[in-house]
Amino acid sequence: MYRERLIEILNDEASQTDGNPFYLFLSLPHVHWPVMADLNYTDLYPDVDDVYNRRKYLGMVSQMDFIVHTMVELLKENGQYENTIIVGSSDNGGYTSLYVVVQSLPLFLFSS
Repeated sequence: MYRERLIEILNDEASQTDGNPFYLFLSLPHVHWPVMADLNYTDLYPDVDDVYNRRKYLGMVSQMDFIVHTMVELLKENGQYENTIIVGSSDNGGYTSLYVVVQSLPLFLFSS
């Protein structure tokens, strides 16, 4: 669902903006609770023991990577990649134990 809508939005922007800047906020629920992943992605890891939903987490990360890859490839195809800034972030990472909360706020910035 996210990938299909992303393709639609980027193709619409490419046909309407004539090179003008635009802003896109893409908020993906991967990797987050509830732990759910499409079987197409969890099946990529048949040899991983699914203790603690490990295979599902790997599937969720793979699905998110595929969506981001799709975005980058469409930006390249539409001639918008060279003038794009991509910012990625995630939430605080949650609990490491019952009593300790980790306040890690990962962020990355990429510009071509």
